[in-house]
Amino acid sequence: MASATNRTEMLAKALMRARLDFTLHNARVFARAVIDAPESVFGAKPLRFLPNDTDGDGPVRFVLDEFTQAAIPHRDVFGAETLGTVPQPAPRPLPDPLGDWATRQREFNRHCIPVPAGAAFFRNVEDVSGSLAPVSPAEAKPGDIVTVLGGGHGLYVGNGQMQAPSIATTKSTAAEYDPSKPNHFFVDALGDPDTCRGNHNHPEQTNETHISIAVQLEREMKLLSPPSPHPLPTAPPSARERAAFPLGVGATGEPVTYSPAADGHLLVFGGAGRGKSMLVRGLVRDALATNWWGARHLNSRKDPDAVLDQIRGIHAEIEIRRANPKLHKPELLALDDALWAYFDAAQREELHTLVTELLSIGRELGLHLVLITLTLDNDERFPSRWLDLCSTVLLTSKPTHDDAVKVMGDDAAQLPPSGWDGSGKMLLVRRLTGVSRPQPLCAYTQADKYQGY
Repeated sequence: MASATNRTEMLAKALMRARLDFTLHNARVFARAVIDAPESVFGAKPLRFLPNDTDGDGPVRFVLDEFTQAAIPHRDVFGAETLGTVPQPAPRPLPDPLGDWATRQREFNRHCIPVPAGAAFFRNVEDVSGSLAPVSPAEAKPGDIVTVLGGGHGLYVGNGQMQAPSIATTKSTAAEYDPSKPNHFFVDALGDPDTCRGNHNHPEQTNETHISIAVQLEREMKLLSPPSPHPLPTAPPSARERAAFPLGVGATGEPVTYSPAADGHLLVFGGAGRGKSMLVRGLVRDALATNWWGARHLNSRKDPDAVLDQIRGIHAEIEIRRANPKLHKPELLALDDALWAYFDAAQREELHTLVTELLSIGRELGLHLVLITLTLDNDERFPSRWLDLCSTVLLTSKPTHDDAVKVMGDDAAQLPPSGWDGSGKMLLVRRLTGVSRPQPLCAYTQADKYQGY
């Protein structure tokens, strides 16, 4: 015979499966009362025939004994399977712990409100589809329909409570979504979006996906903390393959990093004065600090020949690395499109060819490019082919609609309409999988002064 504690838990489990309204505490109290009761109360005591529950999560099956025979008239209450009267084996049911039930109950109660004064009650007329009959508040039963002043309606749940009324006029559809309006999607300082009548966007959970993503990103952008000092770099165990260089801090305080091997070539795009050069300089410094990476930030802005010579030298490494790429350190190469602002047509054509080849085959050989640009509309400074070859884009300021479409395609609608203001607020867009999912971040500040080119 099992111990008293095990017998209590076994019977409590059976009771909770038979009576879903039983809490764990109530089931244990009832089970203890059954066990402690004199044998004359229940006849043959039911716990005598309980088998050991070895698997710990299946329903307790009673053998076909005196207790079962006595309970057969009540099988509708206990359930035929629990009483063991079903001969064929049944599949093990999915677990339904009490915690899930309690969570669902709390979620249900959260959407209930007291019935407001002046509300009217209606009940479905039996055998007449779609017909409602008014009832008095004193006769109202759970399941009746409650209408409130203003046109909303909800179900009466008893004890003077009703489900929160639905107000269709306060919900926006995808077609009605207005990016110029503030978004009210969460319970926040604006109150509950289900009952708000303000001039806000109130997108439904079932709306087009881009609306929900844009609202979530806007909220995360507002949660970004002020800029914090750049941390000291640390080299992971497999720095060649898994090196990740810090960019900033996310909405919940987690570090946001750029991993050249995993994220591919990086494009840093945004308006002037948004910290692009400072951020890239931090990446180059971090790569050099690992001792496993080489890094170069090309300079000589006012000497086109010197810039071309450096890029030719980098391009020449392609053939050297092809022989055995693992014998060479991976290298991070930072290029600013301002470097070739003074190129003539022949120099620019050669530059485009060299950089395009580096973007196309450099990654597999350990040559990772970081490109910086102010514009995506000038093919002479930044050809559109380069954007296609950069699988990760860091937006340092809010792009125009046309630029957003170039960067993210159909996913451009995910970008938040506001929240970009503030020092260091950026979005990292990874595009390797073909699906653009932006990640907000606040870029680290750099302790040392940037000297420029």
